[in-house]
Amino acid sequence: MLDRIVAQIAMALFLWLEKRIERGHVGKDSDVDASRLHLGGRRLREWMLTNRVGRGVKPDPSGSQRTDEGVHPD
Repeated sequence: MLDRIVAQIAMALFLWLEKRIERGHVGKDSDVDASRLHLGGRRLREWMLTNRVGRGVKPDPSGSQRTDEGVHPD
């Protein structure tokens, strides 16, 4: 009786693996949700403005002024 149960579980596992292998690594793109994309863009824009992240700000050409040993170890 136990051997039949184990055999059925093994067969179900093999069938599942066979279907999974046949499917391969094919991905499916989701549908575009424009309202959610706009909401995410607005939240990101608001976050950038509140955290003083400006558009087109160029880095300081002299580089980092930190002298901490942990920042740029040799």
